[in-house]
Amino acid sequence: MKYKIIILLFVFGFSFVGTGCKDRSDIIDLIKGVKKEKEKEDEKKFDCPELGLNFEEACETRNGKRGYVNEDCDCVEREREEKFDCPRLGKNKGDLCKTESGNWGRVNEDCDCIAKEEEKFDCPELEKNKGDYCVTKDRKRGKVNDDCECEGIR
Repeated sequence: MKYKIIILLFVFGFSFVGTGCKDRSDIIDLIKGVKKEKEKEDEKKFDCPELGLNFEEACETRNGKRGYVNEDCDCVEREREEKFDCPRLGKNKGDLCKTESGNWGRVNEDCDCIAKEEEKFDCPELEKNKGDYCVTKDRKRGKVNDDCECEGIR
């Protein structure tokens, strides 16, 4: 008897649901309204909804380079304010460079690109300067001293 009542309740309930849902336009309108609300919420989540990004976020510029989103919602490249020891060369002292003759060299203290064979060392036999790191005879880390000897670091 218990099961008959439960079955009758289910049949009775489904009959209302079945007859009430024949006109589906209300349900479709409800779904469209929910989707529109979600789209509006998504637009509010970004500073620049047309890009789907916030200010200062990374983006790709029109010319394919990496940039960021500015306050006008444009993707622009960052202007670099690089500081070099030798701005004329765009390099720091000790950086690799190409000499005027096309050989590889290093930027010296006077901001000139000097090829290896032209380099002048404090200790030419070691090809190092005083205070440079070196490897001692017993294969330990050391520094070149004032007598041009590689002495171990303690």
